[in-house]
Amino acid sequence: MSGCTDCTALGGCGTRKDEQARLIDEIMRTVYPTRRWGEPDDGARHGRGVTPREAMHFARQASVVLEAPTYYREGSDAGLCDYVYVLCVGRPPGLLELREADSLGCECGQWALERYLRVAFSSVARIAAVQEVAFEMKLADDQYIIQEKPRGGIYDPVLLRRAQALLGLIVESKVAYLDFGLIARPAHGFAPGDYFDRYGQPPGLVNFMFYPEPPSAIQVDVIPCVAA
Repeated sequence: MSGCTDCTALGGCGTRKDEQARLIDEIMRTVYPTRRWGEPDDGARHGRGVTPREAMHFARQASVVLEAPTYYREGSDAGLCDYVYVLCVGRPPGLLELREADSLGCECGQWALERYLRVAFSSVARIAAVQEVAFEMKLADDQYIIQEKPRGGIYDPVLLRRAQALLGLIVESKVAYLDFGLIARPAHGFAPGDYFDRYGQPPGLVNFMFYPEPPSAIQVDVIPCVAA
């Protein structure tokens, strides 16, 4: 499920997907003249992406429009994007915040599950992509295990209303939204570099334009549980 904004999944089709495909081709040719993963041309992408300041402003605006908590987070040093998370199922303080603590009180409970929409804002061009992300927390052996589990797009109908509003805000911000089904595809004609050695699979377009990890890679954080 990753179709048009008037059905249960989001993205684009027909002419819109053709336009997105042309934009992706242009970005890849410009930013990767060596046609090799891990070798972006910093000069070609300088000043062309979405700035952290813009992403933070977007987070504040999205919180008001979507009537939901939002969180700006910087991407990794190896990545090419920053993130805005929208908490759609759950309540603050969310697991996204709790996993950044040095320790947690055992009153946090035995188990919790939350759902977010995660916007990735690229630094190589004015483009963004959105994924559904689940956060799950379990208490085991006096430790909280918090997992961030991204999915390859937006699938849960519960998220549909906020996802539609989120895509509208992205477009209003003069940022091009890329359907996740398009950027999850292999980067045909581009060399993988050492990507396979690092991640055990070839890179997709998303890894050239947003972040290095496979799009469904699970992040695991372990936090001590401290009795009150």
